[in-house]
Amino acid sequence: MYRRCVCTDGSGKQLGPWCPRLAGDLKHGRWTYCVDLAPEDGNRKTHRRGGFATRAEATRKMKAVLNGELRGVYEDRRTTVASFLQEWLTAKKEELARTRSDGFAPPGLSVDAHQAGPPADVFSLGQLIGWVLTGEAPSPNIPLAPVAGSWRGDLGTAGCPRRSPVRSR
Repeated sequence: MYRRCVCTDGSGKQLGPWCPRLAGDLKHGRWTYCVDLAPEDGNRKTHRRGGFATRAEATRKMKAVLNGELRGVYEDRRTTVASFLQEWLTAKKEELARTRSDGFAPPGLSVDAHQAGPPADVFSLGQLIGWVLTGEAPSPNIPLAPVAGSWRGDLGTAGCPRRSPVRSR
C-alpha cells in the first residue's frame, strides 16, 4: 500500500510514488494498493487499484479483494460479458444439460408433442408449483413406452378380456 500523485518533473514524466511532497504533506496524492493473486494459467497476476482518498478506504477495498480471492469469487473489472458468460456456462454445464421443460412437461408429450393442451398445462403448472414450494426440480420425464421393438406388432394381436366378442350361448 502506497501513495502516489500526478506531479511531473521538468520533462513531463509523472513522479508517482517518488514525489518529494508526499513525505511532508499527508493530504497530497492518492492511496493505491497492490496484491499478487493466485495464478490461474501459471502466470503471476497483479491486482493494482488506486485513487483512494484515505489509507483506510484503500485497505478496506484490498481486504475485500483478498477475501473474495480466498472464497473464489474474485471480480475482474476488465472481464467482458462474453468471457464471463463462457466461464459461467462451463461451470454450469452439467446443471444446464437438462432442457428447460425436463420434468415440467407431461410424460405423454415425450411421445407426441402435438397432444399439448389444457391438461398438459395443468400438469406443468402443478410441477412448477411443486418446484417453487420444495425448491427441488422435478425428475426428468422418461418415455412411456420404448421407441422401437417387436412388441408393437404383438400389441395389435393381443386380446383384451373386456373387449373380447360376446360368445353366443
